[in-house]
Amino acid sequence: MGPLIPAVVIAINKNKAEVIMSNGAFVELAMNGVSWARKYISDKRVKA
Repeated sequence: MGPLIPAVVIAINKNKAEVIMSNGAFVELAMNGVSWARKYISDKRVKA
């Protein structure tokens, strides 16, 4: 699987995102660390 671990975002606000990882662990991500992320639209498009 490599260094990536699947996770699902379960909550978000302007400061952080909360995710649950495939191993059951809960993690908080600071939004300034994921500013590159874009809204998912389809497997061929993301929001600009």
